[in-house]
Amino acid sequence: MSCYSACRTLASARLFRLFLSRNGIASSIVWTNKCPAVSATLARGLHSSSAMLKSTGEGFHKPSGLDKKILVWTKMYKADTQIPEEVTQTQMKKAKDVFRIRVNLIMIGITVLLCIVYIYSGRKAAERGESVVRQNRLWHSENQRKAD
Repeated sequence: MSCYSACRTLASARLFRLFLSRNGIASSIVWTNKCPAVSATLARGLHSSSAMLKSTGEGFHKPSGLDKKILVWTKMYKADTQIPEEVTQTQMKKAKDVFRIRVNLIMIGITVLLCIVYIYSGRKAAERGESVVRQNRLWHSENQRKAD
């Protein structure tokens, strides 16, 4: 087997491994190839990735106090006591995304509410005859009197 065909085999095997991992298929396939270097590389890549993931703790997140409150508030868990010591990063990311959306919606609601309050107070001030122009003239006249 030439170097070119060995590289093509290695590249296609990596794509196949990516396909397997994205579709949730266990990658416990035994590779047989004419080139021992390619077979060893493929086997090492297939079997070491899941073992390394478990041994290093990658893919998991130890939630802090705030993270636990976010997980409960987004209704992923019913109480703080039900949250495990480690949750997956995907689950934590999803909870934070939901939390971020809820906070943004609350801020939008508060902004709309305050706009309505200011419109109402502005109309009441207009009924009393108050205006920004009138307040500005009074302020300037008072400051000129103080300066003289």
